Order: sequence, then C-alpha cells, then structure tokens
Amino acid sequence: MAEGDSTDHWMPLFFALKDLAEQKRKDAHAIRNPERGSLPALSKRARSTAEAEARPFDDLAQCLEAEAQELTERLEAVTDKRKELELAKEKALEASKAPSAGVISAEFQAALARFRISVQRYWNATLVGPDVRKFLVHFLEILKLISYLICEKPNAAEGAAFIEMNARVLRPLAVVSTLTRTTERLTEAQMVDLEQACKAFGDAYRQSYEKLLTPKAQIIEVHVAPIVRRLNG
Repeated sequence: MAEGDSTDHWMPLFFALKDLAEQKRKDAHAIRNPERGSLPALSKRARSTAEAEARPFDDLAQCLEAEAQELTERLEAVTDKRKELELAKEKALEASKAPSAGVISAEFQAALARFRISVQRYWNATLVGPDVRKFLVHFLEILKLISYLICEKPNAAEGAAFIEMNARVLRPLAVVSTLTRTTERLTEAQMVDLEQACKAFGDAYRQSYEKLLTPKAQIIEVHVAPIVRRLNG
C-alpha cells in the first residue's frame, strides 16, 4: 500500500482518545476516594456528593472509549476495502493481459483449418460428422496451438495445465467415437474399453469444467455403453 494510503496517521488520535478516557477514569476515582490521611471517612452525604461529581467524568470516559472503538472499526473497514480494491485492480490487470474471446475463437478456427476441419455455419458454428472425427484424431495438436496464445509461450506450466484440462475429456471421448463407429462386433475387451471410456469421459468433464454434464454428454456417460452391449449381443 502506498504511503499516502496508510491509515497509520490516524493512530495518534486513537491513542489520544484512549489516554484521555483513562485520565477521566482516574479523575472520577480520585473524586470518589480522596486522600484523607488520618481524617475520618466521608459521611454518607459527602459520598453522595462525590459520586455526583465523579459520574460526569465516568460518562465522558465512556464516550471517549466509544469514539476510540468506532475509530478503530472505521479504520479496519477502510483497510479491508482498500485490500478489496487492490485485489480487483490486480484481477482487472490480469484480465486485460489475457486474449479476448474473439481472438481465441479466431485462433481456434485457424488451428482447425490447419487440419482441414471446418465448422458448419448452419449448425450454430459447431463441428458435425467427419469434422468431429478429424478433431478427435488431432485434438492434442490443436490444443497445443491454442495454448500458445492463451497461456503465452514462456509459461510452460500453465500451457500444460490448459492442454491436460481439455485432453482428459477428449481422450476418452476419442475412444468412444472409435468404438461406436465400428461395423464389426466388439470383442469383450473392446466392450470393457468402451464402458471405461464412457465413465472416464463423464468424470473428466466434471473435473475439468466443474459443471453438470449436458444432456448429450450424459447420454454418453450413462446410456451409450449399455445400449452397445445389448446390441452387441
């Protein structure tokens, strides 16, 4: 925090309030308990008078202590708010350095084009049919190309994390795609591979994207393998 932003310059006021409150407490005590030496104790009437004289000092001390406490709470609130603003500024700065969604989309399109994969404008700019299969064959190379833009080349660890986050989902999906397109009867080993891939796809989807599966993704996880096993006979 910059020197001009510090709340330390308010601390002398806080200590002054506390010291003044303590002094008023001492004044009240002195009025109630005067040093009388060998003189007899105060009469009941004198004690009542002393109590009446001391009470305003107690009240003032209480007010000063309340002011000091309120000052402390306000300073803490200001400090917390400044920390929130600093964190927001840092996040905004990081966001400004990241490529925009439009740039990432353009890079994705360019990566697809390198492998002669095209999106279908009449299908909401999605991949269909043969293009899906080509994407699942080359997904690792495509992810590497996109990671260079998103994570910057010097940040190898972040780039690897981005690739793995998506690859763990696409890897079992590629197995599902291959085994569900075959025209031959699956062996028991292939059937087990399909069942494991369907489950791994659902688990990886939740782990990577931290959200519920889409209806189509849920069909892959839950229904595809049992249907194939039943039809495989």
